[in-house]
Amino acid sequence: MCGSMPRAQAVAVSDGFISWIGTNHDARNLSLGGVLVIDCQGETVLPAFIDPHVHLLPTASTYCDVDCSPEFVQTVQDIQTVISKRANKTPEGEWVRGFGYDEYYFHDKNLTKWDLDQASPRHPVRIRHRSGHASIVNSVGLSRLNITPDTDEPLGSTIDRDPGTGEVSGFLIEMENFITQRMPKLSASKLAWGLEQSGKDFLANGITNVHDASPNNSISEWNVFSSHLDTYLQMPNVQMMIGSNHISEFETFNKNPNNSNTPLILGHCKILLTAQNNKPIFSSCQLEELVSESLYKGFPVAIHAVEKVCVDLASKVLASNNIKSLTRDIPNRIEHGSETSIESIKLMASSNVTVVSQPEFLRQNGDRYLHKIPSQKLRSLYPFNSLERQGITVAFSSDAPVTKPNPLKGIYSATTRKTSSGQTINDGEIISLERALRAYTVNAAIAGGQQNFNGTLEIGKQANIVLVSGMSRQCESTLTAEVVKTLKMGEIVWEK
Repeated sequence: MCGSMPRAQAVAVSDGFISWIGTNHDARNLSLGGVLVIDCQGETVLPAFIDPHVHLLPTASTYCDVDCSPEFVQTVQDIQTVISKRANKTPEGEWVRGFGYDEYYFHDKNLTKWDLDQASPRHPVRIRHRSGHASIVNSVGLSRLNITPDTDEPLGSTIDRDPGTGEVSGFLIEMENFITQRMPKLSASKLAWGLEQSGKDFLANGITNVHDASPNNSISEWNVFSSHLDTYLQMPNVQMMIGSNHISEFETFNKNPNNSNTPLILGHCKILLTAQNNKPIFSSCQLEELVSESLYKGFPVAIHAVEKVCVDLASKVLASNNIKSLTRDIPNRIEHGSETSIESIKLMASSNVTVVSQPEFLRQNGDRYLHKIPSQKLRSLYPFNSLERQGITVAFSSDAPVTKPNPLKGIYSATTRKTSSGQTINDGEIISLERALRAYTVNAAIAGGQQNFNGTLEIGKQANIVLVSGMSRQCESTLTAEVVKTLKMGEIVWEK
């Protein structure tokens, strides 16, 4: 992935930057003082991966919480067992936290507070849904959060209630901000340990840069990341998005993403655009006002848009003359773009929007998509090929902890569109291996405005490099290929 030399056997690094690329034979003749020469040992050498949409604090939390994902539990009774075991080890009154629950694998049976009450009647319990957009809370937890049948739903949120009695079931949708403001945070020691473990996991998968896309990021999260990145070297660099309600806290900060040696920089303003009853929570005027305010204050926007009505609205607003006149060098983004129509694609193309999406959802959730989504809608589901054919920059991410941060598996999903059972979802949207690699490297760098020094193997760019074993030109090889060495600014930060 270097224009002048697309294939290389050796790379030379000086002061953290690439100073030479060539063959092993030529490398033997190098006599450059203070230069590190890296023998790629016959492995595939690539620019290190960039994951442009993750949630670092929830990811860190998974290393401390109870794993309720389908890989570990198969029934409601299984969840009750693992929650009960954790509760027995937890001081009474402290929260028991879980993650990864997905009702599809329980024959669409929604977990309820009553199920969790049986497992832990004296501890507050909260389990994050696998999607990251819902939680299940038991009765003690609901009381701690002060959620009753009379509680008003925040904008864009749903408190599931029994249709007959109005009693709260414990299933809370798009309530993340409400919950986190009322739940105690992880202890400093647990959070530090979780961030350290997640950092090592990112590096082990060849990821040296991430964009934290949490929609409620404030100065508090900035301080947490800053403190941790100053303490631990085994972490990817972080570009932190800002919650749209917290822009004023950062107006005096440096907004230039070209601070190439800085482990923590500011990113886009994150706007969470969801739908209720198939209607976006913002009107066109309201969304345009939010976008305009962010751009005026120097922050490009990243709009969360999953449903077709939300993608349509985001595309329309970003393509408006007012917004295009305010947009500067760094492109605005649409996060996910799950259901994207032809009309929206044309609008995106007219406004230089970057789409940051998650191909691994096709493998992880694909069987559910085939089971639940009408066939005509499947044609507009994650249309990577259609987007790129219109000249739109598409970057790929994990949305960790929703999926594991493993770009090689994401590349497999984008190049095969196979579900976990081996079925294919709309093979017309398959993209090539080269294009999928670009989506995790240079396109992801473009999404963050960092393409001038990151995302490709070129002389003068950062020496963020990954060596991959078992990878060939066959797309299927990426499913079993593995990272064997990761370099960040020329330093080996992980090796097998």
